[in-house]
Amino acid sequence: MATEREKFPHCPYCGTEMRCDSERYITGGGYAAYRCPKCRSMSPINEDMESFSNACKNAYYDAMHRCKPHNQVLTIDDLLKTVCCWGFGGDPEQEIIMWLEYKDVIKGYTVVKGMEAHGEKTLFKFSLLGADGVFKLDADACGSRWRCWSFKPTQNALKETPWEGEKNV
Repeated sequence: MATEREKFPHCPYCGTEMRCDSERYITGGGYAAYRCPKCRSMSPINEDMESFSNACKNAYYDAMHRCKPHNQVLTIDDLLKTVCCWGFGGDPEQEIIMWLEYKDVIKGYTVVKGMEAHGEKTLFKFSLLGADGVFKLDADACGSRWRCWSFKPTQNALKETPWEGEKNV
């Protein structure tokens, strides 16, 4: 675990300070991992059957040395993969958290909850983290009215990534 002089790792997705989640076994070993309290991202779990201290040190090292993934606007295919993984025997605890941007209306962390057909239209069902309920967005409007990112984009990324049909200013 981090001492007061050491800094805590920050979430590679939202930048929030992560906290250590650990458990000591009666055998003297244990496990540890760092979790983000905001978006629930988690570092790899480290387990050491003999040394709880080693498990904590290794978890801290892994959390501090995670590479920050490349942020990008997700395609319809990317979203379909998240629906298929979750909808067909996937683990709901492993939902993929992403950043949703709905032109000047909604911005926030979300998960895809499924899809449904409504006449000729295909609708994606989303749930914002920390909010109750599910809302639906038309798949045909993806890219022009709403889009999802791997994680929260910077202001520069927003400026450099125009909406479909718009030119980069």
